[in-house]
Amino acid sequence: MDPRYHQLGAAQQANLPQQPDIPQQANIPQQPDIPQQPETALLSEAAQQEDILQFAETELQPDAPHPAKASIPPSPYMLRLQDHFPLYGSFSLLLALLSATCFFRNPHGLSYPLFIAAAYLSAWQIIKSLGFAGVWNKPAGSLLSWISARKAALFPPAAALLLALNTCFTASRIIHRFNNLAQILLSGFFLLYLCFNGPSFTIGKYIRSLAGLLLHALGALPLPLLHGRRFFRNVKSTRSRSLLMLLSGFLISLPVLFYLSLLLADADAVFRTILQNGLAELLHSSAIPDFFFLFLFSFLCCYCLMGSLCSGKIRTFSGKAEENEMENSQKNDPENGQKNVSENSPKSSRKNPLPAISFCTMLCFLYLFFCGIQVFYLFAGKGTLPQGMTYSAYARQGFFQLLAVALINLFLVLAILNFFRRHPVLTGCLTVISLCTGVLLGSSAFRMCLYVDAYGLTFLRLAVLWFLALTAVVLAGILLALFRKAFPLFSWCFVSASMAYCAFAWSIPDLQIARYNIAREGGFITTDNISYLLTSLSADAAPALAEAQIDDEVWGIPVALPQNRYHSTVILEKWQMLSCLQETPWYAEKGRGDFDIWLEATAENLRSWEPGIRTYNHSLAQARKLALEALNESKMQADPAQERSLFPFS
Repeated sequence: MDPRYHQLGAAQQANLPQQPDIPQQANIPQQPDIPQQPETALLSEAAQQEDILQFAETELQPDAPHPAKASIPPSPYMLRLQDHFPLYGSFSLLLALLSATCFFRNPHGLSYPLFIAAAYLSAWQIIKSLGFAGVWNKPAGSLLSWISARKAALFPPAAALLLALNTCFTASRIIHRFNNLAQILLSGFFLLYLCFNGPSFTIGKYIRSLAGLLLHALGALPLPLLHGRRFFRNVKSTRSRSLLMLLSGFLISLPVLFYLSLLLADADAVFRTILQNGLAELLHSSAIPDFFFLFLFSFLCCYCLMGSLCSGKIRTFSGKAEENEMENSQKNDPENGQKNVSENSPKSSRKNPLPAISFCTMLCFLYLFFCGIQVFYLFAGKGTLPQGMTYSAYARQGFFQLLAVALINLFLVLAILNFFRRHPVLTGCLTVISLCTGVLLGSSAFRMCLYVDAYGLTFLRLAVLWFLALTAVVLAGILLALFRKAFPLFSWCFVSASMAYCAFAWSIPDLQIARYNIAREGGFITTDNISYLLTSLSADAAPALAEAQIDDEVWGIPVALPQNRYHSTVILEKWQMLSCLQETPWYAEKGRGDFDIWLEATAENLRSWEPGIRTYNHSLAQARKLALEALNESKMQADPAQERSLFPFS
């Protein structure tokens, strides 16, 4: 027997129990003999202990994070925002100070467009500084080519500036609120477009992206504190110390600037007048807490929006399925060998169109039958109506139901286009539904026009007519998208809605409503329209009231005004009517129990009120001018007895 078998093995040397011999099977080939390794090749006890300790440190340590549970590293944009906190924090402080100065107790003044212009320029520079690619990589030669390459990014600032100018040209509170909402939608598109390389939005993707931007901004509320604490802990570099010293010098200069302004105001009357008109409310002691709250709110909004954009969590597409679909819809790439996958391919994420075809076919029969009735009975005026119903009553009923059905059809067509594959039969059904929706919109507009002709025009009725026209434009875009797959439907809807609303806001709706209602009465202010003119319209309607003649029955009748106005007023003079319009700042709040005292206080406020530089509003200034002219004219033409009864203060 080979003498190697008599040598002690590694198990015997370590005093471990030996394993029993396993008998060899006949069908298993025997392995060749393995030469015995020298004894020096065995692991020493110290090496084994070292391996055990290393395993315990790396694998069995309880504090070691599991690879699957490791936190997601911050995006490079967030790291840049964090490392350059003094720069972006200073940007936020300056914008917050500008916002508080412009909007403090001044929601519709001349400072509104100034802030909008400064905000868009600052956002442009901040996004570029953070390193977002966006539209910066697009080629730029001449000025026209530069504008053409960035026209989608330049449209929101242009529309926003146009609406900001409209805000200081109207006194309607409803228009102000709609303008603020439009500013949010425009700025959201502007930020998303610049930061994410100009994605091709759809309506649903834009709503999801904008909602994600605002929600992540709420989640970024702790960022100013976290980044500020990290910065002040690590203020060691020369650059950081320099920025900190600049910021401290800016803060120290504020009280010095305030004291020197007071001294200069005492030295020069013109400078004092400007300060009183522009900054009187800001320097009042009771206004300091409100001003500070507005400043803090503006700072958090600015910095948290930057944190939301830099978080890397906002996706302009809802998921990988849509991204894969976009990749599959691209043309063949001969260099990479990629194949084009059509939307009708089984690999496409869109669903089979057969259920949509059967569903839309049933709707087509219903809408075709209903539209035939609308054309025959409503538009043509033929046929026999139910017993006891006139054509006027038939035409006025059902407006809101038809409008609801038309809106449901629009969302239905958009959803089917998004979730189902294209098919010729499905395209034909959707075309029929869209055309029938157009008939429903026409029927709704016809009914509303009859209603306005019978009962007059209000803001809600005018807004509904505008909305119907906008819906018809959107419907035209959907029809084009049915036959052109590459049609930019979202851009069509976004630009159309923006331009339509700008036209609506700049038409000064309150002025047009007043002119229409006065024209219905032959150019007179009568007992039928005086109540709505004074209780529902803003100072924008002042030119129409100043031009109109007043019916004799109006003089001396009491008019119940809204709760924020005098509870009941007796119409005596035209200047009094102009002062009772909504949003007029010279309307007197005192003297509610005594009509003569209220009338005297309103006239004194009318004479003394002056629009400031910061709070200037063109509509209010024009209404005051017309009211002053009417006041002076009435006092000059009044006889002494009437003057004493109407103006006991003179």
